Amino acid sequence: MSLLLLLFSVHLLLFSTPAASDPRTSVAALICGTASPSNSASFIQTFAAEMQSLSDSVSSRGFATSSTPSIAGNATAATMYGLAQCHSDLSSTDCMLCFAECRTRLPRCLPADSARIFLDGCFLRYGVSNFFNQSVDPVNDKAACGTGNSTVGGAYAANVRLMMGNLTDRAVANGGFATIERFNGADVYGLGQCWKSVNRTGCRECLVKAAKEATSCLPNKEGRGLNAGCYLRYDNYKFFGNSGGGQGSLSTGAIIGIVAASIVLVFLVILGIFTYRRRIRKQQEQKQFGKLPLSITKSHLNFKYEVLEKATNFFDNSRKLGQGGAGSVYKGTLPDGKQLP
Repeated sequence: MSLLLLLFSVHLLLFSTPAASDPRTSVAALICGTASPSNSASFIQTFAAEMQSLSDSVSSRGFATSSTPSIAGNATAATMYGLAQCHSDLSSTDCMLCFAECRTRLPRCLPADSARIFLDGCFLRYGVSNFFNQSVDPVNDKAACGTGNSTVGGAYAANVRLMMGNLTDRAVANGGFATIERFNGADVYGLGQCWKSVNRTGCRECLVKAAKEATSCLPNKEGRGLNAGCYLRYDNYKFFGNSGGGQGSLSTGAIIGIVAASIVLVFLVILGIFTYRRRIRKQQEQKQFGKLPLSITKSHLNFKYEVLEKATNFFDNSRKLGQGGAGSVYKGTLPDGKQLP
């Protein structure tokens, strides 16, 4: 039973695949509105209530919209609208971590009556007008470029541009989310995410524009298109998780890890079987010849048990002379030629 528990524990250790936690909380852009409410104190209270309402929903769905009447209770005070969404490849835990980071940073825009923040794993926005169906925004849509040019130059840029059309088509067909891994066999990766409040037509419109914005970053190795209704990014390494609408196979590192773990497990199984059989054999020997070492000890003979094993050919039945009071009696020949008994 202990052997089985050992092997089971080793199997869990080697082959369980815990999700690699990466909530992607790097800030891609924080965009604050330019107008302010007439009553900043009540607006901030309304903001707090709105964020809590979004949090309650995004924790279970990864997406939430909410509208909160002004705390001021004034009929002329504007209702606050809020939208939060995590990228579809994030786990529930990473989604909440990303949203919490948004919720911490977005208040820097207060008391502006509108603001939005793009992290590399989620999005959060509030405003005093209903923007839920908005796919593009001529004023605030933007590109966010990384630093450093790609080492492969023109070939990299060409693959990025080719990938954008595929990424857009896949995301629209897949309900608003898609990833592409190693496009054309090169180190080109992409992710496209539309907000769930945007319809299919709006999603395509947004991603097409975001692709143009992102590719304006070339030859930089990293670029993003950050729009009212979507997020799009390309890079030269895999920056996203495996769930969602992604394309690709196990990485070389993962394959090597699995093979190495398999070899270790096979070795441990063989070692366990050998140890188990050896233990059983010793138990059987002790059961059959258990009284012999005791009788040897009492007779004060200076023979090790292993020496007696060899002298009697491992207590072969052909060497057995009879049965004594302390156990079986065997004849044998010691290494120096002396005969027993």
